[in-house]
Amino acid sequence: MEAGPICPQLRYLECTDIDAEMLPKFHLFLPPTLLVLKLGLWAIEGSDLSVLSLLGTQCPFVRTAIFKGHPGAEDVISAVSQAICGWRHLQELHCGPLNRKAWAHLSETGSLRSGAFWLPDPIVASIPSPLAASKRMALFPEMSDLHLTSHTVTQATGFVESMHHTPKICHISIKSTRESTSQNIHALCIALSNRALDSPSLLKLSSSDLIGNSTSPPIITFEAIQPLLSFRSLRILEIERFGTFALDNEALKIFAMAWPNLEILRLDHNVWPPPFGITFRGLSHLVKSCPNLKGLDLAFDATKTDYTEEELGGASNRAITLLGVFNSPLSDVGIVAALLKLCHSYQTLRPVPEIYSDLEP
Repeated sequence: MEAGPICPQLRYLECTDIDAEMLPKFHLFLPPTLLVLKLGLWAIEGSDLSVLSLLGTQCPFVRTAIFKGHPGAEDVISAVSQAICGWRHLQELHCGPLNRKAWAHLSETGSLRSGAFWLPDPIVASIPSPLAASKRMALFPEMSDLHLTSHTVTQATGFVESMHHTPKICHISIKSTRESTSQNIHALCIALSNRALDSPSLLKLSSSDLIGNSTSPPIITFEAIQPLLSFRSLRILEIERFGTFALDNEALKIFAMAWPNLEILRLDHNVWPPPFGITFRGLSHLVKSCPNLKGLDLAFDATKTDYTEEELGGASNRAITLLGVFNSPLSDVGIVAALLKLCHSYQTLRPVPEIYSDLEP
């Protein structure tokens, strides 16, 4: 007679590196009381995955499931997907690619509040597309935190469009592993604006590709990110490693009007030189108009003395503790002094080692 679970009242189980030798005995640690499950799946390819497939049956009340190192092999996708289909009260899920059945199950349960997903490459025929959710219903109606990793921005856009309506989403993070274009980013911003109807407070878009090595890096225009202006509650906006931004002072004024509660703005330039259109005057307007602004990472042209003595006076920002200027040409010491004066709490500014300038002594 086979023994029952070793810890019959276990609620939390974390195994960072489960392997082929451990997997057959793993069911001994899986009581029906389990609520939180965190597994590292780096070394399970080629193993008997029946234990994984039965997770949903053995532990039906799991609320949090985190699969790290989830490989894209079809048998692993099938096993993890089958487990997920057994969980009807799942609230947090981090995983790699899933099959069509698992996506359909997640859309039906409606309990998921936090999700981190790796979207499969559509050119791999053996992995079904996840974008099969019905257009007539809200996919993930309780979702508040969404993290997507995809090969391309277009894939992420398709996934967002399939969600139809996500009324409670607060935090959105999307990472692409390949270079994109300004047009692709514009399409993603439109999709986000159309789906996240109750303005998210945090939005992070990034790419892991080495854009700086590209011979023709994307130029991201104001028009590309303009749909995001509808997010009136936005507090944090970070767009990194997609290329370089072609923005001017007028764009910063519009940002300040659209996002009065802005706390962090990071627009990462990965090429040099960026098309400088922002000067001290634009930065001044943004900093003074967003009293909650704590962090600002933005390249600007500090060689143009376009400010007046009157603009140097007035209100300053007391919240800023992080100021990054990337590769901004800071040859005018007067503008540097004016910028520090604008940031009232400059004594508390935190250094950022990876940010450089061309300031001459």
